[in-house]
Amino acid sequence: MTNPILADAIAHETNGVLTYAGAFAVLRDAKAPMNATLFAELQAVADDLNAAGGISTSAYVQQMFDNVVLGNSANAYWNGGADIATKLGNLSATSTQAQYNELMDKWFLGSDLPGVSPAPGLIGVATSYEDYALPLFTSAGPEITDVSQGAAGDCWFLAALAESAMLDPTLIENMITPHANGTYSVDFQVNGQSDYVTVNDDLPTYTGGAKQLDGSTMEFANSTPSLWVPLVEKALAQLSEQSGVVTGLLYHGGQDQYYELNSGLGGGISLITGQSTSSYTLQGDTPNTLTRLLGTLESSLAAGNDVLLGTSDLRVYNNLMSDHMFAVTAINATTDMVQLHNPWGADTIGVGKPEDFWIPASALVADQASFFAANGTVTA
Repeated sequence: MTNPILADAIAHETNGVLTYAGAFAVLRDAKAPMNATLFAELQAVADDLNAAGGISTSAYVQQMFDNVVLGNSANAYWNGGADIATKLGNLSATSTQAQYNELMDKWFLGSDLPGVSPAPGLIGVATSYEDYALPLFTSAGPEITDVSQGAAGDCWFLAALAESAMLDPTLIENMITPHANGTYSVDFQVNGQSDYVTVNDDLPTYTGGAKQLDGSTMEFANSTPSLWVPLVEKALAQLSEQSGVVTGLLYHGGQDQYYELNSGLGGGISLITGQSTSSYTLQGDTPNTLTRLLGTLESSLAAGNDVLLGTSDLRVYNNLMSDHMFAVTAINATTDMVQLHNPWGADTIGVGKPEDFWIPASALVADQASFFAANGTVTA
């Protein structure tokens, strides 16, 4: 029996490949409300993607198509930027046109915007989503100084993002792919596999005149010259909806809210690079063991592996901050000195601290700080 949806998919191939635009067109051409025949035809197309002798497409397009047709745990709810989500559900033979449209919009258009409510128990500032017409990257490409943390407590991720931009900007460039319709695919590494999210360029923006110290009106990760940092952060908030994906430590996930990103350890390195991390807590280290550890981390950093430094909740002195993650930009094991970069960016000025500074390792031991370093092993 002829499958008209499959025939439509073949007709939308470009040079033998079903592109993002072609796949989205196929889904739009399929007329809902759904019925058993139409649902089965869509499932057959999903099964045919990248199968032997089937329709070729990218891993991203296949995942987006599968998420619409075959389901995903993130389909349980639709947020659309609201503080309270409404039920959505996976596609079925009885789905309505509205549900079908929202599933397409969620995965192909990035329209299921994360909620911007503050963490439970906190009071927020008035915010609305606004469209930003900034370039994805400046002519210099992704740089560590592009990262400027905003209202979310996701220093664990933004420090890793800053570290990766410094060590391997090409990795960041390959992580984000723009589409002609103003959307972007973002590639996270989850359990050793690519897990894609689609975002648009609508970003939470202060509406009452508030601004970040760099002049940006963006509420969360903010930038005035380029979009890549706030886009990746927003994509991570959307990723938090999927069961089994850890995007923060304080909340259970599955809410598509920015506050789901609050607090974390070395997981940002894994989500960006796909590598597992090793942690080293500095507590009672002797000078010899500390120097050896710094030598190991210095070599790892020189080899291009991410290294982060997380402080404890003890009272800190000099330029450290409690319960905060820093990107490690240099290590000198000979002098036992570590150079740190604060992902707050320009906002460090507001608390009288520098964005970049050297600190003796002995001060990190006193703080009982921890290093988190990529170890070259792929996460599983």
